[in-house]
Amino acid sequence: MDLKNRVAAVLDEPSVQHIRFQIEGLPVNGSRLGRVADKIRSEEIHVYVWEKLKNPAEYVPERDSILLRDADVFSYSYGKSMIVHEAVHAMIDMDKARATTLFSSEVAAYLAQVIYDLVASGGNSKFRFKALIMNPDGRVARETLALIDKFNMTNKIVNLKWQDYQAMRETIKANPVYKDWGDKQLFPADGLKPPMPKRQDRGCGCSF
Repeated sequence: MDLKNRVAAVLDEPSVQHIRFQIEGLPVNGSRLGRVADKIRSEEIHVYVWEKLKNPAEYVPERDSILLRDADVFSYSYGKSMIVHEAVHAMIDMDKARATTLFSSEVAAYLAQVIYDLVASGGNSKFRFKALIMNPDGRVARETLALIDKFNMTNKIVNLKWQDYQAMRETIKANPVYKDWGDKQLFPADGLKPPMPKRQDRGCGCSF
């Protein structure tokens, strides 16, 4: 299976169907992530390996591209959950959800990522230990898990209000990774551009 189909297959997993919430009027669910998978297969959303990435995966809205650090991301749960995380950003871009702020997009992406991982792992204590203790973004993981547990988000459709996720959003803001973001800065959701000429999936020849 080639790279794009392996990414799309992650988004087709049954665990993704447990992602069912809304934030700031933005619905995040398995159906919409399935549309991202379709766009990946049709190469309207591109997939490349870029070995300079710090994280296992990243979405670049300016290029409608999901970047992977290497092909090994499919071999471990955190790598696959990061694909789900970045697919949420791709979904926001695809849907032209221009009212979504950068911080709210991260709230949505972290929630989807952890819901996926909880369901895929059976919610076991080993995953929770890794998320809370070993995760380099431990504070974000704690707030994400607390919100998911409070609203039983792995089993219910949830419409989150501002006061529900404000603490999680503030924790993300406090992370130095996001220090250059403005509080009300919008996610650059300009939609998918016309298809580009085909490239090899083995790597990216562009400078990101």
